[in-house]
Amino acid sequence: MEERALRKLFPLTEQEKIMKKIYESGKRELLETPLSFESYRKLAEDDPELPDMREHYRSTTFSGYGITLEKKGIYADRGDVDLGMHERYAFPIIHNHAFFEIIYVYSGTCVNYIGETSVEMKAGDVCFLAPDTMHALAAVHNEDVVMNLIVSRDAFEHFFFGMLREKNLLSDFFKKVLYDKAVAPFLLFPAGEDKKLRGFWRDMYLERRNRRFGFEECLVLYARLMFIWLIRNYEMMAVVPGSSNGGTDRHIVAMLGYIAANYRKVTLRELAEFFSYNESYISRMLKKHTGKNFNEIVSDLKVDHARKLIETTDLSISRISQEVGCFDSSHLSKKFRKRYGISPKEYREKINR
Repeated sequence: MEERALRKLFPLTEQEKIMKKIYESGKRELLETPLSFESYRKLAEDDPELPDMREHYRSTTFSGYGITLEKKGIYADRGDVDLGMHERYAFPIIHNHAFFEIIYVYSGTCVNYIGETSVEMKAGDVCFLAPDTMHALAAVHNEDVVMNLIVSRDAFEHFFFGMLREKNLLSDFFKKVLYDKAVAPFLLFPAGEDKKLRGFWRDMYLERRNRRFGFEECLVLYARLMFIWLIRNYEMMAVVPGSSNGGTDRHIVAMLGYIAANYRKVTLRELAEFFSYNESYISRMLKKHTGKNFNEIVSDLKVDHARKLIETTDLSISRISQEVGCFDSSHLSKKFRKRYGISPKEYREKINR
């Protein structure tokens, strides 16, 4: 039933049927191995029977060199928030984008070659790619339905600005791209068989396909819902890139989540034992990803929670100190003043004026 529904909703295009025949004719490696535009150009020149996509890449990329995809050529009329389908059995040509790209595997699998990293994506996986990230994607089965949501830098600031005020993995990712110009090249959320998330993407696809009144606004709204759903349910499961050699520190988000949940009394030794790493390795990992050491992270969490309690309750400063795991009010006051420049008491007086 599922297979029949997929065929009906996502039938193979004529181009995909042609490429499938090439794939099944013994040229599987050709469609499973990433290749540069220059390598593809030579390939197309040497084998005239292959579909020639050179003009497509020339007309849609910066300076026509087949690398940075922009709103040019057939993409010229695409909105700043738009949804597309990744072609099955397509040449996995290495390229990048002038915009954010969010990849979702609706069904099947695919391999996302990001820099030196090979990311095997399964149904339900969501991958956020930063602008200018070099990658290529291979999807070589009928059931490999892969969707691409593109969001321009300007559109993100315009439509999703409120999200940037929040403190979570996704907002940090976008803020670093937009304002710091430095970021990990991708974030991967393994959401699995999440029917709610799948529904968001199916509805975005149908809005884009049917193009009824207000479909562009609907894409933005569904994208916002999708972002919120991921943060609520999968932030601690996210995979973030590690060192520049292509590895990933798969537990860093979970570690930060563990610290946040246990900040009142967590120790570095306890954290190391829970994740089966030695303390020095965890210290280096935290410093690399956050710019702070373990004690600074815990201290900031205590102070931030204290500030929220000051803003939202009538608890005494002494009681708040106990609630957030500080020894006494003087201990909290010292940390609070270091972070905010004033004491907890002065802060309460300031907000109550």
